[in-house]
Amino acid sequence: GGVDPDDLRTIAADVKRTRRDLPLFQKEKTQASLEKLLIQWCIQRQTSYKQGLNEVLAPFYTLAEPPLPEELIYKLFEAFVKRYLEVFLLDDDFGCLRRAFALFELLLAYHDPALARHLAGAGFTPELYATPWILTLFSRQLAVGLVLRLWDTLLGADDPNFVFFLMLALVTEGGEEAEEEAAAAAAAASEK
Repeated sequence: GGVDPDDLRTIAADVKRTRRDLPLFQKEKTQASLEKLLIQWCIQRQTSYKQGLNEVLAPFYTLAEPPLPEELIYKLFEAFVKRYLEVFLLDDDFGCLRRAFALFELLLAYHDPALARHLAGAGFTPELYATPWILTLFSRQLAVGLVLRLWDTLLGADDPNFVFFLMLALVTEGGEEAEEEAAAAAAAASEK
């Protein structure tokens, strides 16, 4: 089976947007490789492309200078996705993602009940801020060096659920910033 033409267009567009601030990802050779490996993943998994996979694949290109061989990059990416993300990516109705948000809300309520009540009261649910954290394991939001350090910690913990505790640390340590984001999100939601 091939890849849906809409997915091919989305992959091509995502590849062009991937880490444009880094010279490595401005190179046509790197972009062609990213595109090839994302298509290969879809074909091997017999699934549609999920936006954000480009951001998960990109850090593997930065592990060595020059980049590792394409086959090794793919094997690392494939193993990482299988261990930490596949349950979310192969779930077309997003049931696993909804359960992940529910789990995170319980963790937050247990560890910081006041903040959990405040965020819930402001309508600032995990769906509004944590979706890219889960689906890209923070790779879209952070500088690539920080992503690699974070992933090293995640791999060291060797527990796919550890990501929820990383999210918890981000939200609870955010303090005032989290409250300001919650207020801004609530205001934006009320304007719609």
